[in-house]
Amino acid sequence: MSLRSKSIQMTVKIILLLCIVAFTWPVAANAYDCPDPWPSGCDCDSLGDQLILTCLPDDFNGTLIVYAHGYVYPQEDLSLPLEEIGPDNLGVISLLVESGFGFATTSYSEKGYAVQQAEGDLIALVEYFEDLVEAPELLDKVLLVGASEGGLITTMMLERHPDLFDGGLAMCGPIGGMPYQLNYIGDFKVIFDYFFPRVFDFGMGDVPPEACDAWEEYVDAIWRKIQSHPLKTLRLFDITDAAFDLFDATSFADTAETVLKYSICGTNDLKDKAGGMPYDNQRTWYDGSLWLNLFVERVAGVSAAQQYVADYYQTTGDLQVPLVTLHNLSDPAVPYRHEKIYKQLVAQKEKSENLTVWPVLGYGHCNFKPWQVLGAFYILNNQVNN
Repeated sequence: MSLRSKSIQMTVKIILLLCIVAFTWPVAANAYDCPDPWPSGCDCDSLGDQLILTCLPDDFNGTLIVYAHGYVYPQEDLSLPLEEIGPDNLGVISLLVESGFGFATTSYSEKGYAVQQAEGDLIALVEYFEDLVEAPELLDKVLLVGASEGGLITTMMLERHPDLFDGGLAMCGPIGGMPYQLNYIGDFKVIFDYFFPRVFDFGMGDVPPEACDAWEEYVDAIWRKIQSHPLKTLRLFDITDAAFDLFDATSFADTAETVLKYSICGTNDLKDKAGGMPYDNQRTWYDGSLWLNLFVERVAGVSAAQQYVADYYQTTGDLQVPLVTLHNLSDPAVPYRHEKIYKQLVAQKEKSENLTVWPVLGYGHCNFKPWQVLGAFYILNNQVNN
């Protein structure tokens, strides 16, 4: 067998392995507990305030794959993203390590909106792995893979640290920047409250800390209102441009539940990190009635908090290395428009040759077929190695 044939076979094997690893992501995490048995060469440890998992095979081939996990609600425990990479996928990790590839992931040192914190955490993780191989020159390539919030983190890390990462795959991430994403979440909440004022007894600007504890009670109310008021629901989705599945009527309630949970369970965490409310709709004119614009809740943002989000949660488009993105056209949690925004940012920096955007038909957040993920990884692999 020729070296070229072996290389092609190895490439396909890697892609298939990573495809399965990255395909199980609802953005949640389990408790910090390495499964037993764990593949040979893998170890769970702590690094500063973050929990880490590293896998260094005896026949390490010089390529490290780093996985950046998605959003974890601040009410959950700090933990490794075992639900995303195992324990059901231990066989996949074993095969990857047995093939000679390094693997590493982290809990980050913070939960919730942790884009700023993830930057230092991922750099420290790569440096930790370099120490494991005993000689930095043995680490030839580092690929960063992320889903959801991890997709934004992947994109920003490639922009800021092209000397550290050779390429990346950002799946279903808010890569257009958190300012747009926060407007989407905030606008959905205030317009939902306008049409369905009795579901929540508080507004977007004053979410009580204990509201997330009663989330399941709100879910029941959300589904009842959405399903019993179709005309109001259609107006809500028309104004917010939120995604739904044309062939599944329950998708309206599913989208509402998904987006509203971010505002109920995540707003106070972001305010704490940013030093105030970054969302502001005082001058927003909604594509609805004059009555709606007169009586919808108006929230005053804090300029320092908005600057924080702009500094630490906004992409620039300055891509020096290859990035492949994968995104459902009808994503209820992270609108596909992020891809269009980011494509424009990259074009302004004249770096379009480093960006490959792959739109995927269908409704859902990170709802991809295995062959779609396989194709995205194949594109990234070719670009990094050519």
